[in-house]
Amino acid sequence: MARRALQYDDWICEGRQQNGLDANRRSELSDQFYWPALVIPRLLGLAVFVCVACALYNARRNLQSALGIPEAGAASELILALLFVTLSLAALYGVAVWYRRDIRARMLNGDRDPPLLANKVPLLALLLYPRRHQTRALLRAAPKLDKLLLAAWIVVGAIFIFALINPAFVAEWLPRALFLPVLLGGGVLLIGEIAALSHRWETPLLLVLVAVGGIFGYLSWHYDDVRWTTTPAPSKVVGKDLEISFAEAVARWKAANSCDQTCPSPIVIAGAGGASRAAFQTATVVGALIDLGLQDPSYGNLRNRIFALSTVSGSSVGAVIRAALTDAAEDGTPDVPPCRNHDSGAWYGVAANREKDPAYNAGKYWRNCFQQLLAGDFLSAVMVGLAYRDNGPLGNPFTGRAFWSDRGVLLEQAFERRYYDVTGKGATACTDAVSNGLCRRFGHHPDPKIAGAWLPLLFINGTSVSTGRRIVTSDVGAGSPVNATPLIQLAYDIGELRGLKAGSQRRLDRDVSIERGDDELPFPGYLAGRHNPRPERQHYRSHSGRWLFRKRRGGHCRGRGPGVGRTRSSPDRASNPKRTR
Repeated sequence: MARRALQYDDWICEGRQQNGLDANRRSELSDQFYWPALVIPRLLGLAVFVCVACALYNARRNLQSALGIPEAGAASELILALLFVTLSLAALYGVAVWYRRDIRARMLNGDRDPPLLANKVPLLALLLYPRRHQTRALLRAAPKLDKLLLAAWIVVGAIFIFALINPAFVAEWLPRALFLPVLLGGGVLLIGEIAALSHRWETPLLLVLVAVGGIFGYLSWHYDDVRWTTTPAPSKVVGKDLEISFAEAVARWKAANSCDQTCPSPIVIAGAGGASRAAFQTATVVGALIDLGLQDPSYGNLRNRIFALSTVSGSSVGAVIRAALTDAAEDGTPDVPPCRNHDSGAWYGVAANREKDPAYNAGKYWRNCFQQLLAGDFLSAVMVGLAYRDNGPLGNPFTGRAFWSDRGVLLEQAFERRYYDVTGKGATACTDAVSNGLCRRFGHHPDPKIAGAWLPLLFINGTSVSTGRRIVTSDVGAGSPVNATPLIQLAYDIGELRGLKAGSQRRLDRDVSIERGDDELPFPGYLAGRHNPRPERQHYRSHSGRWLFRKRRGGHCRGRGPGVGRTRSSPDRASNPKRTR
């Protein structure tokens, strides 16, 4: 951005005078600022490729001990190819930036442009003052190459602006790495021109934009508020009560497993944090358990034995697991995964791999279905909110509501669009009229006798930044400042914070979006309720969601205690069997 602004004369006081710079002064300044204006920006640009290459090298080195796994071997080969492509692009970048003006001069049969102080007019100045700068005449006289570059600038700028308005749509057409040039390059082009115009006007326009964004951010006090939805539509998988008691949950689990006194060991999944890695790992473990019970009758019905998932941070995307299990139960096929669009990319078991190994079938195996659901691009649209939207939430200062959504809502919509795309309903976001998939309301745990299958409880853990207390979102009343015997001491229950008013419903994806994230990319949310006016909610990765079985170990029924599976995304540390038993 700074390098682009230095091509104009406006950053020199003499350049803004009527006569401008003479040839001698221009040459003197070009020699004086050659290194800081040309060499340093180019080295910084090359450092980007070096950092990416180092990351790829370290990723491939970490996989060397696991090359016996087919997926690890395929990933290692792909990383090696990407490393070669990155180094090739770095070499191409070096040639382009060092010899660009020479190549341009040869293509146009003209003189070589100076590296800086090229006596050019900023593009925004040409657009704002067309008569003064004779913009039409300059455009007609410009060579075809410059016209093509101007057209490319307009296209990239238009895509960038459209990405600010509808980031989910652009992220689907330009996913992941393809979205990055739009996110960063489009912003650099636009901000660079604003910086150049700042020199011409002698006004800190970028500082003005930052100040305006800060003012709107201060006035948009409802920007990060937790949003609520309507009550769910009646269904066999929708329970009567928003929350049930822990005793009722145990009774339903016993009924689903056809036991009274002597029961099989319940399974509790305690998921640790770790962003998308934790989500993928947790879903993989749960899906593998369900498939094992379906394929080997000697293990029994493992799906019914999964009593609860206690999650935090990335593992809280376990709500995707519950949504898929609920959809299957509502369709009357609790043993059949709801995944239908098997060619939705990014999962390593898509069509190409499935042709080699029929085990990669997301429509048959729960492990594959969960993995495909969680192999989507959940961050491209979110980065638009983090980098741009959240820094200047334009809105109505009188109502405190912004004209666009924050990164937490963008994450919700990314979950929703991925889920409905993979389940064959089309990539759409939730509305209050929809009550299936991730649009289901949190809570309302159904009776397995009516639903036709047991659905595991969810305990999604967060933290109140205001008080430091845990906030638990669950199907049961987990904690309360008014109950005499809460399930967990000194914890907030999200329903009780809200006051359990009629219509105060939460969707599965909304609870996940607030509890999911990492230390670098938190997703805050504000709750206005009866007991705590505005507690800010945010999680900490150090908590692994294990309070549930510490509190209630052996309290389900006689016989064996609960079997606890702890999923982590940091396998480099050896587990302590006494702590994870």
